[in-house]
Amino acid sequence: GADGFNPFNPGGIAAHHIAAGIFGIFAGIFHLTVRPPQRLYRALRMGNIETVLSSSISAVFFAAFITSGTMWYGAAATPIELFGPTRYQWDSGYFQQEIERQVETSVSEGLSESQAWSRIPDKLAFYDYIGNNPAK
Repeated sequence: GADGFNPFNPGGIAAHHIAAGIFGIFAGIFHLTVRPPQRLYRALRMGNIETVLSSSISAVFFAAFITSGTMWYGAAATPIELFGPTRYQWDSGYFQQEIERQVETSVSEGLSESQAWSRIPDKLAFYDYIGNNPAK
């Protein structure tokens, strides 16, 4: 990750939101005080209020795109301990593959299958449990 970013520090997320809010206030003041050029005004048909309001759909789409990507692949703000496995981890069989790898390693070390399965950490088995399926 980026130097200086610690995903286990929730203050970093709050600080980003404060900075983004301040930037948004300045951007709003700018847009309230500065008129667009006449060519842009005519090209985008800004005289019609419906056109102006419907242009905000692009901002809503962008936010929805970021949110859906974050929920699918996970992020520093969505730890597995709080939200469970992501859809990407579940669909790729991430936890099942890790369980199989650990069992095969234990069996190759000379343990029986029942001993190998008993060595699987509870948390790993819990994440592979069908009740944690994000598609349910």
